[in-house]
Amino acid sequence: MPLPLVMLHIHQLFLVRLKK
Repeated sequence: MPLPLVMLHIHQLFLVRLKK
């Protein structure tokens, strides 16, 4: 798994957490 993809995934999770 490329690093950029992992970073993007973490970013998405972070956004969802902020939204909650």
